[in-house]
Amino acid sequence: MNESQFQTFKLSDVIKNLVDDKGKLIKAPGIPIKGFKEPQDGTQRKMLIPFLIPNYVFRGSELGLIARFFLKKSRYGLWVSGPTGSGKTSVIEQFCARLNWPVVSCTGSGRFEFSQLVGSNRLTAGKNGEAPTMKFELGPLAQAMLNGYVFIFNEADLADPSELTALNEVLEGKDLYIPENGGMIIKPHPMFRLVCTGNSAGSGDDTGAYAGISQQNMALMDRFYFLEVGYMSEETEEQAFALAFPSIPKEWREKMVRFAVQIRSSFERGDLNSLSIPMSTRTLYKWADNYLWLLHSTGTPEEKLYVSFQQALGARYNSTDRQVVCQLARAIFGEAWPAIEH
Repeated sequence: MNESQFQTFKLSDVIKNLVDDKGKLIKAPGIPIKGFKEPQDGTQRKMLIPFLIPNYVFRGSELGLIARFFLKKSRYGLWVSGPTGSGKTSVIEQFCARLNWPVVSCTGSGRFEFSQLVGSNRLTAGKNGEAPTMKFELGPLAQAMLNGYVFIFNEADLADPSELTALNEVLEGKDLYIPENGGMIIKPHPMFRLVCTGNSAGSGDDTGAYAGISQQNMALMDRFYFLEVGYMSEETEEQAFALAFPSIPKEWREKMVRFAVQIRSSFERGDLNSLSIPMSTRTLYKWADNYLWLLHSTGTPEEKLYVSFQQALGARYNSTDRQVVCQLARAIFGEAWPAIEH
């Protein structure tokens, strides 16, 4: 292992926008944590470092476990669960971006096979007119183990449990044997980390909101630490939203966040009058992006907010939900928000 490629950071120097549960800015601990020196442009390592969002807001309730997980190699992975668009993947990527830690990822599905993570033979073009040849290409997990990258397996709970249990030996720190590549043996790099994300914590979906989720093998799940990333509190989200969209007037930002929180609350109630789709943090930001695009078009601010909301989320609601959403919106934005015709 080439120690010259590593760098020790002080956590308080790289994590600047850290908030508590009330949205108050707090200081990250000054503990040392090992990462990578910034690589040269054009290298694979450089291209795999996540794009750094300077104004990204970290939550104190999440940072502790994330920092401990990356601080020292252990025999456990990290399973990050939470509702759609709450920031499960982004919190890991933004932490890694500040340490120049490369990330490779894959997304699970009902058709997932473990071999996709290891690699496969690919037909490659021959040189100087020679015939094409088969060449083995390492998959994302194998690349991460070999080079000390972070491997993020998104939507892991959509995968067949019988396929995912193949991660057991990887999580225990054992070598990865690849017979298809001439019996290649990959010893896990000390900087290798394995992270799974999902809408469940491996025990299935009891809400009925996430189609395709499978209950995972108990022995596999026993090999993870668990981090739940829910939606931000209203105070925290206002802080993060202000940093992300400073050009939107404060009055509108606060109302947009309040509207998002009200929609989530209605969704989470789960009764006959509750909404069928929440407004995720991702959707809130999509709405804001869309609103900024419409800022110089004709119409009142409320009309622009309405149109941009419809294009970001509103069009997905059925007729009953639209009536509920309209009532919530008019209570927050006033009568200028367009009414729904019965």
